[in-house]
Amino acid sequence: MVGKVKVEKSTRFAFWINRICRQVFPGIAIFYHLTRIGQNPLITAVILVGVWSCTSHKEGSEIDKLPIYQTDQFRLIPGEKLEYQANAGVFNVGNLTLSVLEKMEGCGGKVCAHIQAKAATRSGISWLSQIHHAWDSWIDTSSGLSKRMLRNVQENKYHAEQELWFFPDSNLIVQTELHKSGKPQKNFDSQPYRMIDLVNAIWKIRYTPFEDHVKGDTLQYASFFDGEWLVMKLRFGGSGVLKSKGKRVDCFVLYPLGISSKFLRGQEPSEIWIEKATARRPLRVKVSTYFGNLSIDLKNSL
Repeated sequence: MVGKVKVEKSTRFAFWINRICRQVFPGIAIFYHLTRIGQNPLITAVILVGVWSCTSHKEGSEIDKLPIYQTDQFRLIPGEKLEYQANAGVFNVGNLTLSVLEKMEGCGGKVCAHIQAKAATRSGISWLSQIHHAWDSWIDTSSGLSKRMLRNVQENKYHAEQELWFFPDSNLIVQTELHKSGKPQKNFDSQPYRMIDLVNAIWKIRYTPFEDHVKGDTLQYASFFDGEWLVMKLRFGGSGVLKSKGKRVDCFVLYPLGISSKFLRGQEPSEIWIEKATARRPLRVKVSTYFGNLSIDLKNSL
């Protein structure tokens, strides 16, 4: 009979120190390096559920050459509230909430849905970085086009507050810099069907009829952000099963294409899981980096 091996306290202590270092410190490193990318669209993408990772910026006639996916009808669930938690490894770095207000609102002569997106780093890591994002999007329910958008961003010392108005009848987008003296405005020419803000783009992607596509298809979505059109390419990865809250959930899997950063690992470093159920809630976004994984997971749904 083999006797029990006695493990010295010092060995057990070293084991747990090693485990903590392997799990927690890489998480801190991921978050630190992501916040040091600056005002890169990747940061905005990660904060807005990561789905909206942008492949490139296209302006003017260039974007008109791209086949952009369109949806026939704008869909939402009034009163819906989705709460997400962002983790770097096992380290909780922030939270994101997406809310659809219960009642429709009048905006610019249109009946609009009002969707709010709020994201912030966890208060316990304010010594490392402070990020607060608040977005309000008013979307014309009859056309699915954005009508108005308010954006208030605080990223450490960087601050921006913008208002966008979309005028499809005039092919015009007006952007006002509310945080600057004199509140300067910029006008941008745009085709009506490209008048989509980033929050609106989330709902467009979310309710794409993926059943009509085959594994390997590439879908492209366009969105207007901070004076530029962002083109988002997503490769449809087919179906998958995700373990969420102890349950196995049937999902559609998407892979954002063309993301470039020296910190990201692999040819397709990001993956998106959207449930197949009618609500089509995004359940998880995962980004692989050389320091470990960053994930955004749905924690509560109302």
